[in-house]
Amino acid sequence: MNGDGFLLELALVAVLILLNGFFAGAEIAVISARTSHIRPLAERGSRRAASLLRLKANPDRFLATVQIGVTLVGCAVVVAVNLLADLIAIRLDPRIAVERA
Repeated sequence: MNGDGFLLELALVAVLILLNGFFAGAEIAVISARTSHIRPLAERGSRRAASLLRLKANPDRFLATVQIGVTLVGCAVVVAVNLLADLIAIRLDPRIAVERA
């Protein structure tokens, strides 16, 4: 097997791990943001602050969406790591590719 497949799988795993971190970070950031700090920004016209206030007003919907994202990305990481492990195993022992065929 050529190195392109291995590098592609490795890049996919890295991107998925970063995406999982994004969802986890977003969850923590929204939950820990203080309304007393956000409200003045929203009153001065900040659309981001207004959006954040809307998310904090309905945390159940936001948290459910984030958890779905974390779960889907986690499942994708498992699949990608499994494929990557196969590629590594084949590189270590090419007979594995023959046995699986």
